[in-house]
Amino acid sequence: MNLELYLDESGEDGTSPEMMVVAGYFFAPDAARSFERKWQRMLARFDVPHFHMVDVAMGNGHFRKLGKEGCIKLQMEAMRLINENALGWLAVDVPVERFRGSADLANPYPSCLDQCVRQFELILSGWKTGAKGNPSVGKIFYEAGHRHSGEAMQLLRERKSSLINSTMSLRKDESGLLQAADIIAYQTAKFLKCALDGRPFRKDFEFLMRVRGWSFTLLPMEGAVFAIEGGEVGNTTPQVRELLRSVYDPAVTMEQLLTTLLASIESHVSTYGVKNTVAGRISDQQRSELLKIARPPGKAKN
Repeated sequence: MNLELYLDESGEDGTSPEMMVVAGYFFAPDAARSFERKWQRMLARFDVPHFHMVDVAMGNGHFRKLGKEGCIKLQMEAMRLINENALGWLAVDVPVERFRGSADLANPYPSCLDQCVRQFELILSGWKTGAKGNPSVGKIFYEAGHRHSGEAMQLLRERKSSLINSTMSLRKDESGLLQAADIIAYQTAKFLKCALDGRPFRKDFEFLMRVRGWSFTLLPMEGAVFAIEGGEVGNTTPQVRELLRSVYDPAVTMEQLLTTLLASIESHVSTYGVKNTVAGRISDQQRSELLKIARPPGKAKN
């Protein structure tokens, strides 16, 4: 079975300027076509031209006429359609200030998109299809005309992958599938803000978590980008919340952050490979690289 991934971004726009999130859902092709038809019928019933999560949440623009109750009903109907049709979701977040402080990685968007593509390739390679059990192939769609659309086009064209056979830009105001991606990107940013502030998670976010997802937090170090794999989003421990706060607090030095990160990794050794933490695991190779940065040759472990 082939898969289609639809990506959007949130943050760095005034709503969550401290972070950028690139996220989206992947669908089977037939389910994507069916979803689009149902989505457009939903918009017609509510008499709105498109869905934009931040405006629905605030009751702005076209959605003001719906009132608070109508906006809630529209959002719940949209999320129900997503849960009934999507196979899964991906989300990558980055602390914007950390990237701005890195001369080689000042723009976090390419790193976010690259991590989404890498994870989608892993999903495709494990999603066997046909009698011979061949890997699936995928298509990636992103927003046309967005300020990062040129970078997306260049990065996707330069990547050589036998698993991704097509990339295409779409107008978000005309694509329900991209509008769905807008929802998970917005909700992931809100989830992170709740985790950072120590507040309970939103009920609408928990509703979306009924669909399986993969989450990552990117961290620039020594001119490279480390992908800290998340897990079952929402199951955060106090240690993981502290790690997220350290990652997103520009006042925390990289040396201090390394100490917190390594402590978090070491505390999760017993559950390594189990999908039950947020930003609590990295790969064995990345752990080795982090240890080299934290404890260069000749420097003894404290």
